[in-house]
Amino acid sequence: MLVRRIVLWGLSVGLLATAPGCSALSAATGGVKDATAATKDVTSTTDAAQGAGKGVGDKAKEGAGAVKGGGGGGKGGDPDGDGSRAAAKEGKVNEPLTDNVDPKKGDTNDWRFFDLQGRPGLATAQLNWDDAAADLAIEVYDAFGTQLATSPPKGPSTNKRAPVRIDTPGKYYVKVSSLKGASDYTMAMRWNGPAAPAGAGAPPPSPPPAPPPPAVGGSQIPNPAGGSQIPNPAGGAAPAGGAAPPAGGGAAPAPAADDPLHPRGKIVSSFVEDGRLVLYIDKGSSVGIAPGMTGFILEGKEGDKKLDGGDFKIAKVIDGTHSVAHTTIPKVGKNNRCVINLVK
Repeated sequence: MLVRRIVLWGLSVGLLATAPGCSALSAATGGVKDATAATKDVTSTTDAAQGAGKGVGDKAKEGAGAVKGGGGGGKGGDPDGDGSRAAAKEGKVNEPLTDNVDPKKGDTNDWRFFDLQGRPGLATAQLNWDDAAADLAIEVYDAFGTQLATSPPKGPSTNKRAPVRIDTPGKYYVKVSSLKGASDYTMAMRWNGPAAPAGAGAPPPSPPPAPPPPAVGGSQIPNPAGGSQIPNPAGGAAPAGGAAPPAGGGAAPAPAADDPLHPRGKIVSSFVEDGRLVLYIDKGSSVGIAPGMTGFILEGKEGDKKLDGGDFKIAKVIDGTHSVAHTTIPKVGKNNRCVINLVK
């Protein structure tokens, strides 16, 4: 009995001693849980702050990218800053200029302007590029932005020309653009117009013709070498100026074969249509030919005289090397050479 009481007493004391420890353990466990929850709150707050910072950083990068994309100074991000006519840079006449175009970099075209002075003449915008896989074009515009000439479609070479008639001195624009691909190029504005003297205005008028010599009886004309009179073959009054009639008569000679304002061509075929003769000529826009221009057929295979009645008018320009003309002559026969008047 005594032993039983002692055992029960021991168990009671043990339980009493254990109770405070359990309470402390429970309290500690609760503190750990509270700390863990607080840590999660801090972590969530940190993540939110980091997310907000990243968003600001991304927007800043986007802004920097936008600034970088438009930093070329030219239209559409053109790195040269000459991608529009208003931003055209000045070029020197007859001096080659090298640049490049690259559509992938936003540089699709370059503009230059040239001050063409002097009397009317023919100018030619020339272009040559390096990469054979690319296709570039060259165009000429007047001071008001009206297109005056453009290069023909790409051929087997990597060069093009755009001839243009310059009637009024002043500022003219040249545009080089990429039709396909990127490439370095060299261009020049060739100005063939004769330069006017410094400070000179319009050319002076031609002197009036010399008065005819006095009549010498109607049947004779003065002898330029002096001495006796020369019989007048016409039987009438002497010619004005006392000069004898031109020997042989006939049509006037054609301009020189190398005259750039009167290029020569070949009539490759001809046929009658709607009562008029249609001529196919092997010259086109590459030498400056345009609809409305006139020309004439040369006589024979080697001569330089105009064929009587062989005037024609350009009706259509097909491409850089072909055009169509109309004439009133019934046929050309063996006369298959011609001259086109780029100027009157």
